[in-house]
Amino acid sequence: MTPTYTETVGRFQIMRHDEMPEGHKAAMREAGIDPDTRWSLIWSFNDERMATEMFEACKDEAANWETYKLVDAGESTTIERPVL
Repeated sequence: MTPTYTETVGRFQIMRHDEMPEGHKAAMREAGIDPDTRWSLIWSFNDERMATEMFEACKDEAANWETYKLVDAGESTTIERPVL
């Protein structure tokens, strides 16, 4: 049995999308992955004020290829992941 750990993802989630060079996008599409819909979870909070403040800081410090969005998932979620 593979060991696992649990992680709690808060209700308010800051997601990041990285714009990639066309060559990278083409390789991903060949592998069946849509690079335009890939978002990474960067931060999560249960406190909306804290999430909003961090979201603004992320946008202020973002590189020109990074886009951020703040998502209200409605509730926090617990995820079980394998220990690698």
